[in-house]
Amino acid sequence: MSAILGTFGTAVQAENGNSALSRFVAALKADVPFDFVTLDIDMPDMRGLDVLSELRALERRYGIEEKARAHIVMVTSYSDRNEVIKAIKSGCNDYLLKPFTGPAIKEKLAQFGLLVEPMADADPAQAAAAVITPQQALKISMERLKKGELDLPRQSDTYNALKSLMAKGADISQIAELLKTDIVVTAKLIKLANSSYYRGLRPCKSLTDAINRLGLKVTEQQVNAICMTPSFDMACEQAKQSAKLSWQQSISTAYCCEQVASACAMPFALDPFTIGLVHNTGKLLILRLFDELRQQNPITESELLELEKSFEDYQGLFGASVLKSWGFPIGYQQLAKQQQGLKYIDKGLAASPELHLLHVAQRLCIAVGQGDMESGAESLSQLPFCQQHGLSAQVLFELMGSLVESLPELRRVYCED
Repeated sequence: MSAILGTFGTAVQAENGNSALSRFVAALKADVPFDFVTLDIDMPDMRGLDVLSELRALERRYGIEEKARAHIVMVTSYSDRNEVIKAIKSGCNDYLLKPFTGPAIKEKLAQFGLLVEPMADADPAQAAAAVITPQQALKISMERLKKGELDLPRQSDTYNALKSLMAKGADISQIAELLKTDIVVTAKLIKLANSSYYRGLRPCKSLTDAINRLGLKVTEQQVNAICMTPSFDMACEQAKQSAKLSWQQSISTAYCCEQVASACAMPFALDPFTIGLVHNTGKLLILRLFDELRQQNPITESELLELEKSFEDYQGLFGASVLKSWGFPIGYQQLAKQQQGLKYIDKGLAASPELHLLHVAQRLCIAVGQGDMESGAESLSQLPFCQQHGLSAQVLFELMGSLVESLPELRRVYCED
């Protein structure tokens, strides 16, 4: 299905019902709602009718007018006739019988006024001329940034509403009432509360249980992290994989920052978890901008490598711009601009405690990821920051031991659809 639809425009495939809902929410939040949706009557995790009802409820919640709502087509077999009738009554626009064909899908698109010429029919010479190189993409993006014309990702409505509610001194029941309207946030908070990192004596079965276990401060941190995940979604598979790895690195660094800060037993001007979480924001934005400028033209591995060489020079400025637009305090914006200094810390560069913390956390992540904990701990313990704050090789080794099993599990919770 996605291969056929991809010849008429950008097509996104979801593996199951929950994934479909997650992608639909992300598109609504980014103000780029889907025009056309196909749903199978039978899905691995949810009934097609239930997904249909959730999609229509989400459109109403986000204030999408009826005439602007997605055209939803149920994919079914002859034996599902009663289900099709129920689906039409529940708000689907039409149905498509299995096995479906390209002409049948084209007919449905034409029926809803969504048909465009297949991309395969485009003039190859024009397509080649439209291909933008990494350096051109950076130049275009920098010019737009200077003029204030860059389309920066928006912060999640859910997280903004949570911040506003917490600023008013809301209690756990009020927080839970707000967050339960976002099914993705709800599911992930419960999974996080039951993870090995936060797990208690009894499993959390409800959102209220999860918030009680995590506490309000950690809940806010986690909602921020969960809501940031779809902000940098990519169309190109190569860019998508690169962004996913960068985001997983951000998650790991956030928890490493938190653990190192706790072991230091000293106050930091910025929240350690958030320091690690947002440190790759500029890199992710550059990837997204390149992905958008290239549109349907595939991005090669060599082009990604070329782009990565520019990250150190540009990601600080782009990251600070995103954090400013999201209302982050000036300290986080300044830290983003200092990213380039990380590679000089080993050479004795004077830096803020927060930048030193990020540096140690990044190296801790690398050691854990490579399974090189003993020698990694010994090497890290020689850093002036670690010596100054009592982070011995033994302390660092124990930190790595506590993270080696929990980090993969935590990354899966954030990054799964």
